[in-house]
Amino acid sequence: MNENWQEIKQQLTEKEWLTDGYYRLRKQGEYYEFAFLQPGACGDFMYHPQITVQEIANEPVPIKYFDNGSSPVQAFVSDERNQQQLNGLFEQLMQTYLEEKRGN
Repeated sequence: MNENWQEIKQQLTEKEWLTDGYYRLRKQGEYYEFAFLQPGACGDFMYHPQITVQEIANEPVPIKYFDNGSSPVQAFVSDERNQQQLNGLFEQLMQTYLEEKRGN
């Protein structure tokens, strides 16, 4: 997970259009917001999803998930019951970005 995260931090600066939406990595204090943004009906953007990540000992740890591009809207904070699910969603978003970036 950390190799992909480091690669994304080097490649993705603010916002980048790939295929059918924007990928964005934004530093917010001690956290990062990593998101896939799809254009909404009113000129806004839908987070599909946005994952908040904290680096602990140089390792990325996803701590919050928000997706208003799905129905119903999904939002949760990590805890022992859903940490594995959140790790999987974070890994999936990183993989999708890297595959699209590489043109796969």
